[in-house]
Amino acid sequence: MRTWLFAALLLAPALPAGACGHCVEDKVAAVYDHAVLTRAQARGYGTVFFAIEGSLTPDAARAVEGAARAAPGVDKGSVRISVEQAALSMAYDPDRTSAEAVGKALAAKLSRQRLKFEALKVVLPSSRPAPVRP
Repeated sequence: MRTWLFAALLLAPALPAGACGHCVEDKVAAVYDHAVLTRAQARGYGTVFFAIEGSLTPDAARAVEGAARAAPGVDKGSVRISVEQAALSMAYDPDRTSAEAVGKALAAKLSRQRLKFEALKVVLPSSRPAPVRP
């Protein structure tokens, strides 16, 4: 018994650590596209990463992607979605909309699917100052 326990303790560090799938970094990484961020920054656009709460079936994911592409101010070619991580990202024109407004528009348009969108991270254009929060 002691030999088995000793062997298990020696092998434990060699086992890969699994990602929880629920942390912010995992969701952001699932829909991160460096080329999208680079183009967004060059155009003065922001990028927003959302967690999607609710049942994200493949059909619902297609509806989410279509709604995101159709949202005012969103760069249609920048939309990225991960069904596995229930995450979404896109670039948007801050002169036309905000990350919060995009999330609200998606929730309203997809209300029948009962999905919620929580902004996990917002990357503002480098040419714009960060908003001051009281």
